[in-house]
Amino acid sequence: MRRFIAIGLIVWGLFVGGLYLALAVQSGRAQGIIPQRQQAALLASGVDLRAVDLYALDNDNVLWLKRGCDGDFRPWLRIRPFFVGEQVIGIDFRPSDGYLYAVSDLGTVYQVMLLPPGQGTTVQVSQISPRFGGGVQSLADFNPVVDALRLIGSSDENFALVNSGGNLNVTAVQTAITYAAGDLNAGANPNLCGGAYTNNLVGATTTLFYALDYDKDTLVTILAGANGSSATGGGQLTTIGRLRRNDGSQVLIPATADLDIYTDPGSGANLLIGLAGRTIFTLDPALTAPGQDVTVRAASLGSGGGWIDLAAVRTRGRC
Repeated sequence: MRRFIAIGLIVWGLFVGGLYLALAVQSGRAQGIIPQRQQAALLASGVDLRAVDLYALDNDNVLWLKRGCDGDFRPWLRIRPFFVGEQVIGIDFRPSDGYLYAVSDLGTVYQVMLLPPGQGTTVQVSQISPRFGGGVQSLADFNPVVDALRLIGSSDENFALVNSGGNLNVTAVQTAITYAAGDLNAGANPNLCGGAYTNNLVGATTTLFYALDYDKDTLVTILAGANGSSATGGGQLTTIGRLRRNDGSQVLIPATADLDIYTDPGSGANLLIGLAGRTIFTLDPALTAPGQDVTVRAASLGSGGGWIDLAAVRTRGRC
């Protein structure tokens, strides 16, 4: 009898110990122990994003959030468009007002509420006409100089949503994207899946455009014109090169990869941030040059991987 009691006490002890361990692990997560380790891994790889909050969009209208102090993304909220079955295909923060905007596959442009009350709800801003057919393999980014929303699809469509007596209420269909004459990829079909402008601050006077070509695994740009800004409406791409880690290995670009550019409000420095599957990478666009591969700082993430767009904004917390 005593033996059975002893065995029962041992089993009970193991159960209580396991429960305590599980609670301790959960407590550790809540207190940020695991995120701190993930952050340390990012910093060890040279990926320093402590000044930036990142929002990643998946193909189910869910926004994932990586705060500046966190080392990985977590599901945050679901964007709620107006129409049944409507899919959000692009997001970006607008420098002129600080709000997050979203574009759907039905051509609806929304402003997204990120904070309670109404978290995840949308306010319809405008309707794209003619319809944009870029799908999830496309990019959406605000030009901070002219306060227009650029839409480019892997279909080579090149739209600008401009303000003409309203809010992003006119769709300007511009020159289809192509590689410029004399470029090393001249004559090849571009397949852009992500892109962004530099100098994302109110009052910017110049801006340069950078993008990813997933078919060629390259970073591309549109060169500055006489006004100092990329002539994005002309659609003439210039190849920069492939993305390489410090060890020389290549960062491959899937069709759903994306990038955004964060501009430090103090220094004005630009940081290009990219997501390629579960790889997150950063680079200084000012250090790039046409025809030259780019060394990036890259790290692997533990979560997600099914993201289709990325938006960066100054962090709302402190590390």
